Amino acid sequence: MEQKIQIFKNEQFGEIRTMVDKKGEPWFVGKDVARRLGYINHRKALRDHVDEEDRKDGVTIRDSIGRDQEATFINESGLYSLILASKLPQAKAFKRWVTSEVLPQIRKTGGYIPTRDAQGRQLSEQEVVAVANRIAQRTVKQKNLAADNCLSASEVAKRVGLGDAKLLNSMLVDRGVIKWTGGRYRLTPDYEGRGLAQDRFFLYRSLEGEQKERSYLVWTLTGADFIEDFLHF
Repeated sequence: MEQKIQIFKNEQFGEIRTMVDKKGEPWFVGKDVARRLGYINHRKALRDHVDEEDRKDGVTIRDSIGRDQEATFINESGLYSLILASKLPQAKAFKRWVTSEVLPQIRKTGGYIPTRDAQGRQLSEQEVVAVANRIAQRTVKQKNLAADNCLSASEVAKRVGLGDAKLLNSMLVDRGVIKWTGGRYRLTPDYEGRGLAQDRFFLYRSLEGEQKERSYLVWTLTGADFIEDFLHF
């Protein structure tokens, strides 16, 4: 399966291709990282310095002229392994760029936010914010794929004849199915991993004007059937 690639650009180190997995964790094209760190034989570098669990071999990606190719991706742990083993004087600067700019942006938005366009023009602050917003919205949409066919608490309440999400949640809390923690309802440990519910994500603006992400519990059709049987409606 072809992966969606994002490119990190840096004047000193050039371009590094990356993807983000379903868990939101970044993976880097091992060849790009190895070459930027001065390794002559990138295959040997990956084999010698990166543990098997820290790399994915045979991932299909598309190159700049549209050809499908197979690449080896490395995770953050594999990235640090290559940095530590590199004899290149600039390895510390490379690490500083990745840890201070690239990784924080990936974790915040699900993608790298370039500060220059394809022609190398410096983007204005408004343009960078617009790019960040688009990435955040795309990330939320991707995260919500698993919750597409889920029902909100209000919808489940109507389905079982309560008509009130607050009453439904109160009953589920009393019976130990969900709990209120961290500003939202979550399944209790006894009911996790049973396909009953998913998280649905949304974006909002804080009082300081910063765009943030939150989530709330929604119920799968299996979960809705479970609630109906569990509450004996």
